[in-house]
Amino acid sequence: MIPRKTVGLVLFVVVMVALSELTMIPPKLASGDDKAGAPLPTPQQLLDKLPTQLTHQIPGDVDRDLQKTLDAVSKFAEVQLLFDILSWRSFVALNWPVTKDGKPQPSINDAGKKRWDTFKPSDDVFRLNGAKPDPWANNHSNARYLKFGVKPGARVLSAISAVHGTINTVAPVNDVLQAFKYPIWDQNGFMLRYSILINEDEFDYLVQNELYNL
Repeated sequence: MIPRKTVGLVLFVVVMVALSELTMIPPKLASGDDKAGAPLPTPQQLLDKLPTQLTHQIPGDVDRDLQKTLDAVSKFAEVQLLFDILSWRSFVALNWPVTKDGKPQPSINDAGKKRWDTFKPSDDVFRLNGAKPDPWANNHSNARYLKFGVKPGARVLSAISAVHGTINTVAPVNDVLQAFKYPIWDQNGFMLRYSILINEDEFDYLVQNELYNL
């Protein structure tokens, strides 16, 4: 069972990462024709293309041509299934253990940090005064939270809603927040909180192009 905290973080991490191209369905599978007469895959055939072996490879996208074709004939359940499969593959890959130098371990059961746990919090990249972020190799500082008793390097889940923003007023500007007006709670009474994490590729792009201080 994957801890709830892990799942919450991964939901945001998945939005951040696009590293490779996903080719899922050959054009000549299936029952049901599109407007041009080409056969379309059934839901079962889409599922049959899901890899039987777990992999650390992160898919970049669904098959966009197939998506447009399915949209054109109102096969919205199949379109949703494309994204469900993409999400599952991304979830597995982002929870894959890595070595100390960030390389994927041979098996998902091996020891090591999860891939998403090597990413930097957005707080470390977009600073209140627009300062240049510390190098990627530096530990997550969370310097702005130290006065609240947070230990250096600890994860801080500060985003709670679109209107109320963060738990405190230290970081009033947020990137992506809960879409509703008020915070929400799970069935066990815990408030839902979020963290936005950035991988090394995106970090390098933001720093090299000085986009951290916009």
